[in-house]
Amino acid sequence: MNKIFFLALSFVASLYASIQESHVQVSVVTPMNSDMNIQIDVQAISEATSSYIVNTPFDGVLHTRVLNTQKVKKGQVIATIENTQMGNKKETAKYNLLVGKKQLEVEEKKLQASHEMLKLGVISSNDYLTQESMLNEKKIALSNAKSEFVNVDGLMKKSAIKAPVSGYISQLQADGTYLTYASPICKIENENVHVRLFVPLYYVKNLKIGQNVTLHVRGNIIQAKISQILSTTTNNLVDVIATTKESMQIGLSLEASIQIQNKSGWIIPKDSIVLVQNRPAIYIIQNHIAHLHFVDVQKDMINKVLIVDHLNKDDKIALENSYMLEEGTIVEVKK
Repeated sequence: MNKIFFLALSFVASLYASIQESHVQVSVVTPMNSDMNIQIDVQAISEATSSYIVNTPFDGVLHTRVLNTQKVKKGQVIATIENTQMGNKKETAKYNLLVGKKQLEVEEKKLQASHEMLKLGVISSNDYLTQESMLNEKKIALSNAKSEFVNVDGLMKKSAIKAPVSGYISQLQADGTYLTYASPICKIENENVHVRLFVPLYYVKNLKIGQNVTLHVRGNIIQAKISQILSTTTNNLVDVIATTKESMQIGLSLEASIQIQNKSGWIIPKDSIVLVQNRPAIYIIQNHIAHLHFVDVQKDMINKVLIVDHLNKDDKIALENSYMLEEGTIVEVKK
C-alpha cells in the first residue's frame, strides 16, 4: 500500500476524530472474491558469471592496447610491459652465450691437439685428462648460458600480455602506469552474463529455484529464471541470481518483476480503506451499526485493493463517509 495514501488517510481520520454524530450517512459496497497474481518489482544489475584477473609477469611500464568494456578474444594482445632492465639482462645473456660458444670451440680444438700429442708421446695421459676436464667445464658453462638466455628471452616475450580467455575488459590500469611484479593489469569478465536481483528479505520465502523473472532492459522484455538464492543480506535485501539465454551488456542497472504467488482474496474500493492506529481497516455495517475490521492489503490497483481477510460476499462495507466512522457508530445507509 502506498505510504502517501496511508498518510492521507491518517490526516483525514485525525481531522474528523472529534466529530460525534448520532447518525452518519454512508454508502456501502460488497466485496468481490478474486484470484490474483502478486508481483513484486525489484532493482537488479547485469554482471559476468565469472572473471579472470591478468597480472604483470615482471616490473615495468604498462602500455595498453585495449579499452575498458572492450570485447577481446583469447590470445589477443591487450598490453605490453616495458622494462629496460630486462632488456639489459637479455643483452648480457646473449653476450654470455656467444662467449661460451667461442670458449667451447677453443677447448675442443685444444683437446683435439692434446689427443695428437698424446699419441706422439709429447704429453702424458694426466695432461690429456686435464684438458678433457677443462672442455667439460666449458660445456657446463655454455649450458648455463643457454638456460639463462632462454629464461630471459621467455620473460621478454611475456612483455606482450595476451588475453588468457575471451570476454570483456574491466578495471584496466591507466596507460603509462608503472607496475610491480604480479600487479593486476585488468580483469576480463566472462561473456556469459547473469542478473543479480536485490529482493526484500520479506519476499524471499516465496521464491524458488527455476522461478520465472521478467527483466525490463531499455524498453525490452527479457525472460530469466532464478538459479541461486544467496544467504547473505545487505540492508534487508537478499541477492538472488537469475540467468537468461539472451545476450546482455555487463553492468546494466535494470528493473525485474517476480510473480511471487497466486492470492485468493477480496477486491474492494480503495476509498473504503481507513487508517486506524496506523493500520488499514474497513467498517462493516451490520444492523445500522459500524464495526471496525482490520485488513491485510496485498495489492494496490490504483482505485481498488486486494485484501486477504475473512469476509463474506454479502458483507456491507462502508464507502462514502467511511472516514467519519468509529466502532459502534450508528449509520444510515444511502439508497
